[in-house]
Amino acid sequence: MSSRRPNGFLTGYNSGVNSRTESQLGAALYRYRFGGAEFDEARFDLRVGGLPVDVEQRPLQVLLMLLRHAGEVITKEALHDEVWLGRPAVENVLANAVAKLRRALGVTDAELIQTVPRVGYRLEGPVERVAVGRQHHSGLELTADMPVPSRPHFQLVRQLGPSRDSEVWLAQHAKSGERRVYKFAIDGERLTVLKREATLYRVLIESLGERPDIARILDWNFETAPFFLECAYGGSSLIEWSQSGALLAAIPDQRLELYLQIVDAVAAAHSVGVLHKDLKPANVLIAASQHGMQLRLTDFGAGRLLDPARLEALGITRLGLTHTQALGVDTSGTLFYIAPELYRGQAPTVQSDVFALGVILYQFMVADFARPMTSGWERDIDDALLREEISAATDGDPARRLKSAAQLADHIRQRERRRADRLEQIQAAQRAAITERKWERSRARRPWIIAALVLLTVALGVSVWFYSAARQSAQLLRRQFEVANALNTFMTQDLIGAANPEVSGHTDVKMLDAAKAASPRIDSVFGANSPMIQATLHSALQDSLSGMTDAEDALQEGEKAIAAYERLSPPDRIDADRVRLHMLRDLARLGRDAQVPPLLRAIQSDLPLIFRERPLLQVEYLEGLALQATSATRHDEALAYDMESWRLLSTFPQAPADLKNRIEFNLANSLMLVGRYGEADILLRELIERESKTLGPEHQQTLYGIVVLANSLLMQYKSGEAESILAPAVGKLERSLGQTHGRTMLAKRVIGLAYLLNGKYEEAARMYADSYSALAQKFGNQYQNTISTLEQLGIAQNLGGHSERAADTLEKSLGFSRTMYGEDNAMTQHIRYILADCLLDLKRVREASELLGSLRLELLQQAEVTSDWPARLDFQAARIALLQRDTMTARRLAQRALTGIQDPEKPRWDHLRERVLQASSQDTTGR
Repeated sequence: MSSRRPNGFLTGYNSGVNSRTESQLGAALYRYRFGGAEFDEARFDLRVGGLPVDVEQRPLQVLLMLLRHAGEVITKEALHDEVWLGRPAVENVLANAVAKLRRALGVTDAELIQTVPRVGYRLEGPVERVAVGRQHHSGLELTADMPVPSRPHFQLVRQLGPSRDSEVWLAQHAKSGERRVYKFAIDGERLTVLKREATLYRVLIESLGERPDIARILDWNFETAPFFLECAYGGSSLIEWSQSGALLAAIPDQRLELYLQIVDAVAAAHSVGVLHKDLKPANVLIAASQHGMQLRLTDFGAGRLLDPARLEALGITRLGLTHTQALGVDTSGTLFYIAPELYRGQAPTVQSDVFALGVILYQFMVADFARPMTSGWERDIDDALLREEISAATDGDPARRLKSAAQLADHIRQRERRRADRLEQIQAAQRAAITERKWERSRARRPWIIAALVLLTVALGVSVWFYSAARQSAQLLRRQFEVANALNTFMTQDLIGAANPEVSGHTDVKMLDAAKAASPRIDSVFGANSPMIQATLHSALQDSLSGMTDAEDALQEGEKAIAAYERLSPPDRIDADRVRLHMLRDLARLGRDAQVPPLLRAIQSDLPLIFRERPLLQVEYLEGLALQATSATRHDEALAYDMESWRLLSTFPQAPADLKNRIEFNLANSLMLVGRYGEADILLRELIERESKTLGPEHQQTLYGIVVLANSLLMQYKSGEAESILAPAVGKLERSLGQTHGRTMLAKRVIGLAYLLNGKYEEAARMYADSYSALAQKFGNQYQNTISTLEQLGIAQNLGGHSERAADTLEKSLGFSRTMYGEDNAMTQHIRYILADCLLDLKRVREASELLGSLRLELLQQAEVTSDWPARLDFQAARIALLQRDTMTARRLAQRALTGIQDPEKPRWDHLRERVLQASSQDTTGR
């Protein structure tokens, strides 16, 4: 990195190595926490809300400078010098990097990066810094941003970690962004290790074929220094991945599924005579794939070939492997994982690798790759059968150790069958003991005592299996008994009583109103001495109100429930966090994005406990993250969360039907928002049919499904079908929920769009005006749905011939969006385009040109998924040229716009096509 220092705001900044000591040890590296985000300098990894965010390297380097000098203004020149090394760059490259960084941080945390006009940028707010290690020193004098030697299209990004015999670097293709890993030999003597790894990899590939669980070597350079292996990027190491909390969050069965991928890879290598000899978490990579998480075994540099003749049989040159090295005796490897016999000078065998696999299994199950196996390790493993497998794999005597990795994998996969067999044996022993007891009754007292002891021993063995569950069940039964009595009183006297005309004095009290009226009675009837009952009832009422989409009151009930759960002795953290997860849904409905990160942080530290005790809550946690992403218009991210929650839910066959329906609905909605309408329609139609049968055709949940299906149909330009199914549903929702209910207002907005696309502009404007008035009254103007409804009202007014009124409406909508979200936001950019279109109808060319001038296609595409955006922008450019009397340019752009329309028969293009044809037929006479 450059050591140049700009004048002015940045003082004392030191990004490079500036002393002999530091150059030898490496500069300290830190993990920074700010807002709801975390940046790990060692891994160069940004996480928001606890989950990784994919961001390019340059924006992350900008972020690192801002974090190192939080609160200080860093000039643009300083950022350019340090991040781009003073090299010439395209215009606005820094502004674009900052914009990408803000998008990655999300709506709330993006505000922490402040622009200082004409000077630079500053990161505001508190920043926590924790040391996580030191920067690796390169003995080859390699640095980030250097081209890879003899691979000029790839640039070094960062050093991944020290290795016994090499330097390992992550690199990235300058244009495509493809990532690769380069392993450089530190000197010529250590080239042998790279050659051995390449040779063993060839043995594996020639014998087994390409496998997803073995990291790929693409090429190598053994001719000119620096020598290297060129490898496909297989993900981060297990150690890095586990430090994110992902391993802790996984339930035991999920950990075992991941672990078995390692065992299968080792078993495959053993089957062709290849020992790994250095098995450890650092030599296992993990990355997401379309089927879940994929693990890959890497670094065979310390490996051995049990049968050297295989090289000749496969026609592989003996690089890095002499006859003695093939079966050599050594204790290379990492201390935790080295089998005891290797210290005694014995040759490495398959069982040496099995020993390391046993230690890794223990670390997987305790979710800590830094924990060694020491005496008493058995207390850390709850599952008796897993204790046996770990013990058998790590037996100090190789003769008594498991014979192979394949045997270890088979034992783990047959664990449940073996558990059932063992239980059957215990029950058989119990039956035999009972028979023995009956027989012994006729004998002397002493033999009778012996038989009783036998029976007691057997019974005790059975009790051990069920003790924990029975203890929990007893506690739950006591709690359920108390709560059931309280719930019965609450339902009959308070909730149902509030809806009774003789009590309320009204004949039309809705269930929603009854629930609100009954809420204060929970605390007054049960008092502060019954926090368990209060917590349970407030939580139940929260779910009911949320299900009826009364988000505001549901949040209040949730806060009361949390307070009651925390008053228990000891506090019920899991149920309190469950309530917080439910609150995420209602915050998303209200558009209160700023309140979501603190709520997620409150849950974060309890995630391992939650996922262990209540695995199903993982689904709701993912649902909350998806809702947060949807609110921030990060629809691809939301879809990824929804697909993962849907996949995870399939592993819980006994999950509640309402949760399944809700997650399926969320997935359908996300599919629709990213333009995958066909898939969304299939899910929605199945859901509507199912809920119509179980809940009834006029239930608000069934009707709401129809609203969302209609919205999907509108996006596919099936406006006639959308209007036909939606018109009856709107009236039913309004009668069921009231005019100001969120779902009623959404239904009106959707049918307003149907009217709009069907050319019924006056009806559309009237529907949007009603919806906007209700939304503004209920949520205010700083709310996403209020702003978007105002935009749709402006569109309807403009298409209906009221352009002056439309311009005023759209300018108002744009002002609200800019205040709420800023300029670099999908909604703001979309409103700018719509307002520019309206202003051109009024021939206000200068204002329209300013609005269109810096629109960004990716944000417009995010706001409305369509391939026609380039054609739309060409069309508006043609109109501007026409109004400026540049008819030739107008004609050329208009024709290009018309060509860019994918389907000229789409209803939404009728109005536009007329304008295009008009523009393209203009003559230059008199202009």
